[in-house]
Amino acid sequence: MAIESAVSIFLGLATGVHASCYGAYKDSPYESFLVRRVVRELGIAISIGIVFSLLGLGLSEPYFVLFLVIFASSRIVTEIYKLFFRVEDQSLYLIPTQIHFFRKVVRSKVVRAFLGGACVLGLYGLFILTDSLLISAPLKGLITGSLIGLATALGGAYKDGLFEGFEWTKFFRSPLLGALGGLLLSAHTSQTAFILLGAIGVERMVVELYKGFLQKGYCPGKFKSKEPRCSAWLEKRKGFVAPYLATWVVFVALVWAQVG
Repeated sequence: MAIESAVSIFLGLATGVHASCYGAYKDSPYESFLVRRVVRELGIAISIGIVFSLLGLGLSEPYFVLFLVIFASSRIVTEIYKLFFRVEDQSLYLIPTQIHFFRKVVRSKVVRAFLGGACVLGLYGLFILTDSLLISAPLKGLITGSLIGLATALGGAYKDGLFEGFEWTKFFRSPLLGALGGLLLSAHTSQTAFILLGAIGVERMVVELYKGFLQKGYCPGKFKSKEPRCSAWLEKRKGFVAPYLATWVVFVALVWAQVG
């Protein structure tokens, strides 16, 4: 048990490094490098790893499944915080980083908190729905992954599409990756919550890798200016590539150890 607990905390660290390096690489040329955001991502992910360790959650699951679940959990916490609780100057952004109502930023803290709670309840409702399905494991994985991918696509279409336009290829990307992730996970865990969260993890990891590191000339759509304000970071951000790739190596090694 001690080893499994230590692994859970280590995976929290690895997923925190993964998320923080992606964010720093993607955004630093446009708003400079913000240490507090790295600390936030590491703190959230490691805290989730510690909670999993203390509660014994997922300690009997394959390590790559636990990696995906902790990563997805940390991303959910971060996004809920940014959308529904953080107060931030929006002058730099074309797409608000706070929740908006058809392009108008919601300022009321009470309303934002209510909407955040509704979002969490919606995610829980999706879990209840998929957990009740009495079907084969592969089909359940496909449906669970595709539904959470669809929810992600709908959220992205509302949040971003009203400002930068709707793209069908982007919209169907998340359900497809979610379905593939759910199918993979269904072969290695019977826990619906882990399939659902793991599918989110697969979708986010693949999409972020493509957008942030593989798509040539990518500029985050949220910024008003498409020209880097902090051009020195176009070069300095390369220092985030090695630790980011190292977390991918860890993840692939965990998958290989399980299925290879």
